[in-house]
Amino acid sequence: MVRYTKNGTISEDDEEHVLANYCDLRGWLHWHVPQETYTKSWGVKMKSKWLGVKKGVCDHWVIVPTKFGLKLVAIEMKRQKGGTVSDEQYEFVEEINKVNEVQGFVARGAEEAIKIIEDVEKNNEQRLKERLKKLNTEIEHRKKLRGKSDNCPF
Repeated sequence: MVRYTKNGTISEDDEEHVLANYCDLRGWLHWHVPQETYTKSWGVKMKSKWLGVKKGVCDHWVIVPTKFGLKLVAIEMKRQKGGTVSDEQYEFVEEINKVNEVQGFVARGAEEAIKIIEDVEKNNEQRLKERLKKLNTEIEHRKKLRGKSDNCPF
């Protein structure tokens, strides 16, 4: 059963489920990282911090085969409408894009996430550059709103 949010969009969890099913059908290794699962327990919160749980880590990771070898794609998933990208999430995606053979993106819905992965698979450099340019523009805009300089992380 698909769950909808108050504004009538499919929930982020259900979008994530569609992406996971797509990756399973393709036979690709992928995983979801539930970094910050809600809890009221201070003991669980302290253990998570002790184990290295960090804010901003991308939700979904996919190893994508390309004609040039394997690529790792990190996707921060959001609902199609609504869903805010936090400063920590932008910062994480920005940093992960500095790593060779890894590409990080923000996707609004499973359909966009699948298109991103297919662009990586097909080595569609033009579309990937456009996506990264848009992402970098969002990141720079967020930094300006927060009054940070270009060389200062969030």
